[in-house]
Amino acid sequence: MYTTTQNNFTKIPGQPISYWVSENLIHLFQKETIADYGFAGIGMRTGNNEKFLRRWFEVDAGLFNPNLKNIDSQTNSDKWLPYNKGGEFRRFYGNNEYIVNWQNNGNEIKKETKKKYPQLGDNLGWKISNEKYYLKSGITWTGVSTGKFNARKYPNGFLFDSGANGLFCYDKSKENYILGLLNTKAINWILQLINPTINYGAGTIRKIPVVYNEDFKTKIDEIVNILYSGAHHNWDNYETSWDFKSHPLI
Repeated sequence: MYTTTQNNFTKIPGQPISYWVSENLIHLFQKETIADYGFAGIGMRTGNNEKFLRRWFEVDAGLFNPNLKNIDSQTNSDKWLPYNKGGEFRRFYGNNEYIVNWQNNGNEIKKETKKKYPQLGDNLGWKISNEKYYLKSGITWTGVSTGKFNARKYPNGFLFDSGANGLFCYDKSKENYILGLLNTKAINWILQLINPTINYGAGTIRKIPVVYNEDFKTKIDEIVNILYSGAHHNWDNYETSWDFKSHPLI
């Protein structure tokens, strides 16, 4: 007969009845988590995806800017900007397919949101969530998946969706370390433990335990850079990428 202390369940986020969890893992939940290393939050809900979202190849190339660094440098021709929206299983880089109408700092979306939800007034955070992180580089992931958890890094210039939340490290030098951690088998197993559903929201990701070891950082950075570069190169080899030049077999 197996016995365990019920109080141990309270130490695991969500308090699942996971009697098989080791003492070492329970101990990890009492230490640092993703929330100590960065902000993870929900993105925008346009309120009308048919109107405000497109695939990047569906619009005039002159109105699409994949490299906008900050909103202060936006011009009228920067109507369509890259938009993280989850997608198929893919680690480290990719699924960069959608764009959003964010002309004039999202003026059209904001106007429609105010009209649709007048009770919000000028406080649009319920729909245009975490706007201060828009256009900043970060980590995103597929929010709904029946398979393994998968996270990707993206550069400046992107906005992000409610189905593809964003993670922004307080110390950018540790971003590769966190990205590498999120794509491990161990984290996939832990996520199944603390969230046995197909939804991976920012609240769940913030609870993931982190064991940071400076001694391994250089090697982890090197490995993640190789994997990121390979995933980036692979994505750009196909016409689904706006950086596509030619097929590698030609």
